[in-house]
This record gives sequence, C-alpha cells and structure tokens, in this order.
Amino acid sequence: AASYTCMFVDPSPTSLVYSSSDTQHIMPIKNKDGSPVTSIEVYWDNPASSTGFSSCPSPTSNPKLWPATQCDAPLLRLDIVNETGLSVGKTFFAYPANAVGGLVGFGLTTGTTAQGNCSSAQTPNRCKLVINGLGSTGYYMRVRSIYGPAALTITGNGGISELTGAQALVDATGKASDVERRIQVRIQTNKLPSSSPLYGIEGTDKVCKQFQIDGSTAEDKGSCWANVNTPD
Repeated sequence: AASYTCMFVDPSPTSLVYSSSDTQHIMPIKNKDGSPVTSIEVYWDNPASSTGFSSCPSPTSNPKLWPATQCDAPLLRLDIVNETGLSVGKTFFAYPANAVGGLVGFGLTTGTTAQGNCSSAQTPNRCKLVINGLGSTGYYMRVRSIYGPAALTITGNGGISELTGAQALVDATGKASDVERRIQVRIQTNKLPSSSPLYGIEGTDKVCKQFQIDGSTAEDKGSCWANVNTPD
C-alpha cells in the first residue's frame, strides 16, 4: 500500500524552476507583498553536460555552431517588460562566460549582450546573470534558450522575494512498503502561453526584408520581386 504522510503547497516560492528544455518560458516576476522588484537573477546551464566553460564563444563572435565540448550552457534571450506599461521593455542576450561577468543594468540599450558568470561552483545552476536597476512592483519575463536546452532558476531581489503568480511548489512525502520518499514538483499557476512567437511574420517561402512602409507609402528597397512573375 502507498500513502502520503505529509504534503505542503507553497503558492509563492522564492524561486521559479524550469527543467531542461529548449521551450521558451513566460512568467510574471512579482513580490507577494507588493514591494518593488529591484533585481532579477537568472541561473542556467545544460545539466546533461559537465565539461566546463573554457571554450564558450566570445559574445562578439556570433558563432554559427555552438561548441560541442567545454561550454555547458546555451545562449539565453531575455525579454522583460514592466507590468504597468508593457511598452517599457528590454531584450538582453545572456552569454555563458568562464568565471567573468554576471551583471547587466536594465537601463542599458535593448539588445545588449551580457556575459553570465559560469563556474562549477555556482548554484543552483552553474551560470548566473543579475539584471539590476529595476524598481517596478512587477514585471513579465520571457526566456528562450538558443543553441541548446537549458535548465533555469529565476529569483528576485537576491533570492528573498516570494514570487507570486508563476509557480506553486508542491512538497510531498510518500510511503510505500515502509519506505519513505520526498518529492517536489512545480506547478504553473498562470495561463501565459509558452508558444508566443518571437517574430511578427511567418512564411513558407522567402520573406523580403527590404520592403519599407512609411506612412501611406510603400517602397521596394531591394527589388525583392524583380524576377517574380505577377498575375495579370
């Protein structure tokens, strides 16, 4: 016979945890007590790899291929918007770096590439990037891994914030055949879709990137359709 001897549910854990995948995650970052969020900490790595970080590419190299060895974390795209004004947002690209970096200011230009400090001693995941310079009562953040899967841990205000509206932590102790085992699971508590696209247009053929629309006029800047037969 099996039974649960104890179960604990925390609707406002101090961390948001996502298992390793290449699926993007969208989450609210908001304090349970309504106090401002001054920093967001993002931890990540690829737990399936354990070779280290000495060969992670430079943030300026734009690699076509990610190294197969000596870089145990992918690149992350982080989109952060203020919950009180969704037009106030920034995008950052977090790059794994061997024992350097680890900090980026929210006031920097959107699209900034920031080095995430990575080492085997870093916990809960081996790479860490702190986004500071915040101050609103809440934000929404979208995280997507690039070049490979990533396991994520997200905290606020240095790990002391009780984050509400994103996940609930269920902690249960079960017993079967006189053997007890403790199990923790995370349950999403919001309906934010993980499939929201990162782009504004999708096609099954080539997309012209030189077509310019300005007010009431449109101009083909690159002769995109110069060799295309048009219908009568």
